Amino acid sequence: MKAVALDQKKMLSRDVVLVGIFTFLMALSANVRIPLFFTPVPITLQTLIVCLSIVFLKNKAFLPQAFYLTAGILGLPVFTNGGSGFLYLSGPTGGYLLGFLAAAAIAPSFLPKPATFMKLFFLFIFVNVIVYCLGLAWLVNLYHFSLMAAISAGLLPFIAPELLKILTAAAVSAHVNLRDAR
Repeated sequence: MKAVALDQKKMLSRDVVLVGIFTFLMALSANVRIPLFFTPVPITLQTLIVCLSIVFLKNKAFLPQAFYLTAGILGLPVFTNGGSGFLYLSGPTGGYLLGFLAAAAIAPSFLPKPATFMKLFFLFIFVNVIVYCLGLAWLVNLYHFSLMAAISAGLLPFIAPELLKILTAAAVSAHVNLRDAR
């Protein structure tokens, strides 16, 4: 009985630390950005962090996203380019930010077992589909972009960088899962 209680405490401690780390990594990765002159949406490393959080935190992966968004809304400069505040969410990247939360809440249900590179690769494509669907819908509905303009500004320039991040996340995650399986 004591061993079970200790294991539960150890897992809780691990999860609390990981939630904190991934919340910090979301803020950090928002500022590792490449602005593009033709779109209000920059390239960041945030989708990479969302994918990794799904593997490490599973059904708790939404927590760092929720804390990250809450910190930004409350005024901490955690969004891209040091942005913060509730109004920031109404900007052109608001849909993507909400997409991070949605993807982290939905995708863990589809986490494959065994978590091979290819299965993770396709899961992370699914994560990106969620993020980009919300991001594009945001641009169309709030900014009155046509669907083609939203795709041109909010999706096409990001395909190659996203594939690189997906490959990286799948490789790291498959390696971690193989190591943990031993």
